[in-house]
Order: sequence, then structure tokens, then C-alpha cells
Amino acid sequence: MNPAMILTGSRLITGPIFAYFFLKATTGTFSPEHPDTVVLICALVAVILLELSDAFDGMVARARNEVTDLGKIFDPVCDAISRQTIFLSFLIVGIIPMWMFLIFLYRDSLVYLLRIMMAKEGTVMAAKWAGKFKAITQAVGTFVVIGLIFIEANGTVLPKPMGMHLGFWVMIVPTIFTIQSFFDYVVPNWQVIVRAATPKQTK
Repeated sequence: MNPAMILTGSRLITGPIFAYFFLKATTGTFSPEHPDTVVLICALVAVILLELSDAFDGMVARARNEVTDLGKIFDPVCDAISRQTIFLSFLIVGIIPMWMFLIFLYRDSLVYLLRIMMAKEGTVMAAKWAGKFKAITQAVGTFVVIGLIFIEANGTVLPKPMGMHLGFWVMIVPTIFTIQSFFDYVVPNWQVIVRAATPKQTK
């Protein structure tokens, strides 16, 4: 396994590490409004490492001329698993609702299904600009949510518009771009879906 693949795969470790520290800081004797700051810092470090690996794995692969078809698939899969781990953590502590989490989960799962269908036709579906922009907004949203919890850890009582944590309103933006990126993948490849859904003619 080359260095780029190791960087990509590291997100499968840093994602659960984030979840452990984030939930430890915001549940039990603590809460999202009164988190354990030191443990929350550990969660923040895990997210930083996750995002750095996402930023540099492709650069390393191209610099070393080690871009592979497996890497093109492995990268978005590791992205999806690690980010869903983060969003599941947000769901558990009540920052985002179930429907928002399901949008993130279903989008990634259905796009992965599309990748499988295209692979069967001998085509590797690389990341599109909309997918990259979706990832950026999700990353920024994650950092902002953690920042809000740090503010609450210092004793500041933040408003809850319409009874929702401010983190919910922050995550509305990546939710919109997640939906948009889904259609950006599906619409241009609709014929692939149609062909895959068409019964094979048997003699």
C-alpha cells in the first residue's frame, strides 16, 4: 500500500477517534452546553488530522505518480465513512436531527452505488467539483459546530433559534450542497442507471 493510500485509510481510524472524544466530552456528566474542554480538544485534533489526510492524499498520489483506480474509489469511501461518523456524533448529542443525518448518509450511499454501476461498465467515476465543494462545506460546518461547543464550554449561553442548536443552522448549508451534489452525480449518469435497471434479454 502506497503512502497516499495510507493517508486515505487513516481516516477510518481518526473518524472513530473523533467520535470517542466528542461523545466523551458532550455526554454523560457533560452535555453539548457544558462539555469537557480538554477532551473536546482531542476531538478537534482528530478532525484536523482527518481533514489534512483528505487534503494531502491526492497531492501525494499525484506527486509520486501513484494515482490508481482503487485510490479513486477508496478515497470517497473513506471520506463518506469518516464524515458519517462525525455527523452521527452530532445526531447523538442532539445538534442535528435524524432527517439531516439521513440526507448525508443516503447521498453517500447512493453515489457509492452509482460508482459500482459505472465500475461494472469499466468506468471509474472520479470526484466532481460539486462533490469536492460539498466536502469543503461539510468540513467547515464541522469546525464551526465544534467552535460553537467550545464557546459554550466557556460558559456562554448561545441562542437556540426555533429551539434548535446553532450547530443545526450551520449544518443547513452543507446539507443543501450535499443534495445538490447528489443530483450533479446522478443526472449526467442517468443512462448508466437506466441500463443497469433494464432486464437482460435471454434466449
